[in-house]
Amino acid sequence: MASAAASVLGREVPAVMGHDGGCLALAESWLGATQGATASLSMVVSTGIGGGFVSDGSYASGATGNAGHLGHVHTDGGAMLEEVAAGPASVAWAQEQGWQGSSGEDLARSAAEGDAVARAAIERSARLVGHALADAATLLDLDVIAIGGGFSFVSDDYVDLVQHALVERAAHDYSRRTRVVRSALGDEGPLIGAAALLLR
Repeated sequence: MASAAASVLGREVPAVMGHDGGCLALAESWLGATQGATASLSMVVSTGIGGGFVSDGSYASGATGNAGHLGHVHTDGGAMLEEVAAGPASVAWAQEQGWQGSSGEDLARSAAEGDAVARAAIERSARLVGHALADAATLLDLDVIAIGGGFSFVSDDYVDLVQHALVERAAHDYSRRTRVVRSALGDEGPLIGAAALLLR
């Protein structure tokens, strides 16, 4: 990659790597919903679940660059969060309860139309995400958490449901004070964060 860049630019340039959740976290801290926070987490709830941490304006990448894989933490039932709370998992759970749809968009429509199973699937996802974030807030003493990703738009109150679940689950007053907000940068967040790896 460096040699290709050198042939275009006439000089060697540094290469910096970060995963999409980490890039989103850096972008939200730089230009988005977590600006000014001492410690923040940004995450996506979509076909998968991922995230990243920023402390004092710096991306916390971890020892190997893999920090922030929130979807791979385990829930009370022993499954990984992504396996039970991401969009496809929530659709599959609703289908197991007899719901007839086939996608997250179908789930959103059904819930808006008053389908109790679809609504329960959404609430279940938000509750599981909120409980995981309560643990993260307790561990990292977070000011704010920004949530993006396609499935987070499955209902207008998804972020509010996550906030409620975090407060319900959090172990201490400081972690209960962690705010959950919607991502300000949408789908562009990871790309903006990739630029921020070099520009900040």
